Amino acid sequence: MVKISKILILILIIGGLFAFGLPKIFQGTAQEMPEKMAVEEKKLPKIIDKDKNKIFDNLEEILEGQPDEAFFNTIVLFEEKLSDTLFGKAKEKIGDFSIKYQYPSISGIATSLTKGQIIALSKIPFVKQIEDDAEVTIFLDKATYWFGVQKARSDFGVDGNLDGQVTYSTDDIVIAVLDTGIDYNHLDLNEGKVIGQKCYCCSLLNPQGKCVKPCCPNGKDEDTNALDDHGHGTHVSSIAAGEGEGNLNYKGVAPGAALVGVKVLDSGGSGYMSYVNKGIEWVIANKGTLGIEIMNMSIGAAGCSNGQDSTSLLVNDAVAAGIVSVVAAGNEGSKTCTVGSPAAAQYAITVGAMADVNPGNAASGLPRYGFYQGYFSSRGPTADGRIKPDVSAPGVFVMAAARGTGNGYTEKTGTSMSTPFTAGVAGLMLHAKPTLTPAEIKSKIATTA
Repeated sequence: MVKISKILILILIIGGLFAFGLPKIFQGTAQEMPEKMAVEEKKLPKIIDKDKNKIFDNLEEILEGQPDEAFFNTIVLFEEKLSDTLFGKAKEKIGDFSIKYQYPSISGIATSLTKGQIIALSKIPFVKQIEDDAEVTIFLDKATYWFGVQKARSDFGVDGNLDGQVTYSTDDIVIAVLDTGIDYNHLDLNEGKVIGQKCYCCSLLNPQGKCVKPCCPNGKDEDTNALDDHGHGTHVSSIAAGEGEGNLNYKGVAPGAALVGVKVLDSGGSGYMSYVNKGIEWVIANKGTLGIEIMNMSIGAAGCSNGQDSTSLLVNDAVAAGIVSVVAAGNEGSKTCTVGSPAAAQYAITVGAMADVNPGNAASGLPRYGFYQGYFSSRGPTADGRIKPDVSAPGVFVMAAARGTGNGYTEKTGTSMSTPFTAGVAGLMLHAKPTLTPAEIKSKIATTA
């Protein structure tokens, strides 16, 4: 117990002290710091069924003014277990519909329905809720890299390499990254660090639910290859577990950990909830085979959620399966209830972004001294009044691996960056004490930060 507490204190305090003392040495696609960053205030969708009519409020807004025969991509949850009998009963009530994906653990399906079918389905007792198959995006801006775990690693000998071998395996701490994929050819992420891959990715669903623009490496919407074609997932993975082979200054938090890449977003950094849900289910199903102990999600749908949407519920299922689930709070600014999905998941470790600033930041309009919460970082409470995020971590001016460069680095800012920092911390904790449960890790991180 004492050892874990000391590790956390070192990581969270020393990380702030040394974060900006590092040189900006990088190659490839480095981005310049903007002259002054700002957050665009906008109306966020309500990812909640406030009036209890079984149709989520954001979907109702989409349906408003549309003809009954218009099609919409939805996610439907039922009160009963999924079965052919259940589907038959539903089709008797509303007519035929096709099922894209099934999510047995939450009794849910991804399907395309007409407005008329959605309204009719909402009247059926065995239907729990109907959601929009919302757009999912990455949570980043521009920035430089944080470090501060070096002393914790050297003093306690924890880095995620649980079996002590030079090769990566399921016996190490294993972090699954649901994102745009991983560039496993980068010097910091190669040589077998990525021990498992899966892709569920579509750039464009037509109204009838057919993927007309698949985005997996094989040209389809499902693949066993999760190669990154954007860069976000590579950057995130490098923060959590990069080896620092290209530059030791930019070593990840848990460099000895192995990675599992799950590509659910396209080359533009976006995708659909239905595909993200399938990715989460795949992680849960492959926990034992690949030794997955941590899941990082630096992605999400913007809005104000109560954590009862399908993706949040699946994140809770991952935690119940023994997977520490670390989720980005989002970058929707400082207003209340800007935590969307799956950041509002009750059992997730939801992470905001903070920074340790310095005198050189004046040109960017940032505070000159002391710690501060990133102004872009989403805030709670959730739609049902819970406190979120659970913790904040380094997420401003973060330097990490740049996709397609081989050994280069680039700067990014956002809760996307603070999330893998926290996932890496969870990996160090599990290395120090492998018996820790997801609930214990969440509690220790939240109470010692």
